[in-house]
Amino acid sequence: MDLFERYLKCTGFESLREWKSLATKQPALEDLSNLVPKLLTTAPLPLLLKLLEFNGYGLNCDKIQFKLRPVILLPVSRALDSQVALAQILAEVRERVAGFGQSPNRPELYGALDYWGLEIKLELIIETLRQIQVAFPQLNIIAPSSNEMKQIADYNQITISDLLSCLKQAGLSELDMSYDANLLQIASDRNFKIRLGLPLTNPSDFTQVLVDVLAATRQGKYQLAAVYPFTERPLDTLDHDGPFGCMTLRAVALLRLLFPAPTTVRAPISHFGIKAANVALAHGAEDLGYVGYDRESVERFGLLPLSEVLSAFSYSGFSLLPTDFVIESIAADFQPSDQLTKEVAEGKNLQFNYQWQC
Repeated sequence: MDLFERYLKCTGFESLREWKSLATKQPALEDLSNLVPKLLTTAPLPLLLKLLEFNGYGLNCDKIQFKLRPVILLPVSRALDSQVALAQILAEVRERVAGFGQSPNRPELYGALDYWGLEIKLELIIETLRQIQVAFPQLNIIAPSSNEMKQIADYNQITISDLLSCLKQAGLSELDMSYDANLLQIASDRNFKIRLGLPLTNPSDFTQVLVDVLAATRQGKYQLAAVYPFTERPLDTLDHDGPFGCMTLRAVALLRLLFPAPTTVRAPISHFGIKAANVALAHGAEDLGYVGYDRESVERFGLLPLSEVLSAFSYSGFSLLPTDFVIESIAADFQPSDQLTKEVAEGKNLQFNYQWQC
């Protein structure tokens, strides 16, 4: 039984034939592939959770699994400004990562540049990236943002397409980006591993972007490693005039229902906060995104410290697989309380310094 038929069952239709009989009486019948996400975006959240259970996600699975992505700061701005040799900076970084992942199955570590040299020649940026990759072959360098790429391309008088080709040749393979149809297509053509944020400004905009991305993905235009609801600011700083928390949880559930594996669904813990990320796991999230491995990355990028996140989850009964930073929990041990879920749905008490409670 496919997702649409399960939806019909939950809403009272006995069969697809019965629904089609009713639908053909309407003046305009949309293509089912576009109709399903539009139907689901108007569905009550409990119905989405029931569909998640049918598909083996959320709490209806043997284990809740999710991944954290630790980040270390790469202070290359001094080298780009010719104030200090890059070798000296890399030596400093090596000291900070010395204790990270000693086993052969060490987890992935991400490097974030403190400055992308918007007014520095592209050749210097590329050479810097190559030297970092040689010094730290296990390091995944986080690519510049969409806006940074546009500024770099403008300053160097090249196209975004040429810039992405240069970044690819320099060893970058992953790209986190908010939705931009043109940039998304270019990055897909160059085989970047893309983690895509869909703008969560209002339900209608989110639905339209969701339909467009789904259609292109099904046609093979995009190769998405992960998808996630995107907001400009952390949840705890937003004005909650409406049920924004509920809309966020709905978006997480929708993305999990509509994007098949191996695409994962992210609930960025440094953006959501620990409390909302906790509840998002019960709504289909699997990837909690970036956390700060070192003090520098926490202060520079506003990430939650890895140590704080691990302490919170350990306190609530999760077991950590230390070689991979994949955290697992037996479903029976993971039941966000009704009060916790209600507060997140209503956008209340989402502050980052939340004291973990089960």
